Amino acid sequence: MGRRRSTQATINNKQAMTYFELLEILDNLPEDQLDAQVFAMIDDEIYPVKQLSVQEGSTEQMNDGHPYLDVE
Repeated sequence: MGRRRSTQATINNKQAMTYFELLEILDNLPEDQLDAQVFAMIDDEIYPVKQLSVQEGSTEQMNDGHPYLDVE
């Protein structure tokens, strides 16, 4: 079964990576990189990613059930 292509999303007038694109990048990482801790850079600050969370209830930015990375 092949993976389908998807287009980038836009939020707050900024392009957002799709989970499909993230999965393709992860699929191509060397195996030793897959053991590395996950971090996110926000406004030139680096934060550890705690978990993958799922939005409960709809907001202006996300629909109910939308997955997102939760940072500390």
